[in-house]
Amino acid sequence: MPNFKATINPASGCAPVVVQFTDLTTGDPTNWKWDLGNGTTPTNQNPSTTYFTPGKYTIKLIVKNATKTDSIIKTQFIVVQALPVADFVGNPALTGCYPLTVQFTDRSIAGSGVIKSWLWDFGDGNSSTEQSPMHVYTSSGNYNVTLRVINSNGCRHTLTKTQYVKINAGLTADFSDTVYNECTAPLTVDFINASSGTGTLKYKWDFGDGQTSTLSDPIHTYAAVGTYTPKLVVTNSFGCKDSVMVPGSLVIAIKNASFTAVDSVCVGSEFTVNNTSTPVPDRVSWDFGDSTVSTIDSTVKTYATAGDYTITMVSGYGACLDTLTKGIHVIDKPIASFVADDSTKCGAPFTVNFQNKSTGAISYQWNFG
Repeated sequence: MPNFKATINPASGCAPVVVQFTDLTTGDPTNWKWDLGNGTTPTNQNPSTTYFTPGKYTIKLIVKNATKTDSIIKTQFIVVQALPVADFVGNPALTGCYPLTVQFTDRSIAGSGVIKSWLWDFGDGNSSTEQSPMHVYTSSGNYNVTLRVINSNGCRHTLTKTQYVKINAGLTADFSDTVYNECTAPLTVDFINASSGTGTLKYKWDFGDGQTSTLSDPIHTYAAVGTYTPKLVVTNSFGCKDSVMVPGSLVIAIKNASFTAVDSVCVGSEFTVNNTSTPVPDRVSWDFGDSTVSTIDSTVKTYATAGDYTITMVSGYGACLDTLTKGIHVIDKPIASFVADDSTKCGAPFTVNFQNKSTGAISYQWNFG
């Protein structure tokens, strides 16, 4: 009685399938002829074959022994499942500057069954199991993207798109400026470009007064008073862009630095200096010429030593400074002293001669008691 069994690898039956046939015929057969349904007709006892095309295959075996011939047919005995076919697209752009957001869309074909799982490898150490994930690339480089899908029959397929996402090196816009201490119009400012990045860099300056420049390190003159916000936009040859601005960094105003203080004062006596500048500065600093300083608008001050000192006030308007100085004469305190030629005589009239021994005085007032 002819009979046989089949061992399928992989067991899921996903193409391509390797099948090992094992003859189970009884009656001592000596001759075998197989029809494996895929165009192969081996004559050995236990043949194997590979099924590349999905479908259902009918197997026929004819056996002979010394006395007779017999056969068996197993209809649709081998079932080969169609593989899923992984496919995907990314949009809106696959080339750009980081951070670059890419929306991946699954376009896989399920094969026999339905797709049950997705595994994405974005090439930058990150992965996802969503069907159509979104991913943000944060570093420059060329990235391979891989998608593996598995359908309900356990069949799987993997697709890798090499260097599918290309992230160009980014850039950083930066600058500083050299502002002279006297910020009065017209004011000339040297702009120092500190931008960095790969590729060929191009610059677009907006000085905040309606004027622009494409130079790397422009020199610009502000003709009128006002508050200005310079801006720098940098692009490179890869299409990357960055910008930087410093709001209100340049204040050009009609300024009148002034303060009040006494012209002279005695050692140890308090006096007050008052900032009366217009417009009111955003900060002020004092230097009293004796190694003491202050940042208070109205400051109470004393000097410990006589002499001539210079009081310096610096008013700050944004990055601009205005300076004013005044001199002050510090005088030693007078010391009152006197002697009398006779202080013990009895009887009236009593005449006493007083001798002034005072120092540092310019006026005198006597009280004879």
